[in-house]
Amino acid sequence: MAQLEYGREPGERRRWAAEIFALLLLSSAVVVVILVVASGFSAA
Repeated sequence: MAQLEYGREPGERRRWAAEIFALLLLSSAVVVVILVVASGFSAA
């Protein structure tokens, strides 16, 4: 756990990129759900 305190480790950027990717994936999933619900309402 001591490696996390420095913030200069090689894995720091990789973890940061993984968090950004997860955030993008989550937001895109929310957009897809909104589109599906909107199309469902328009179809009904």
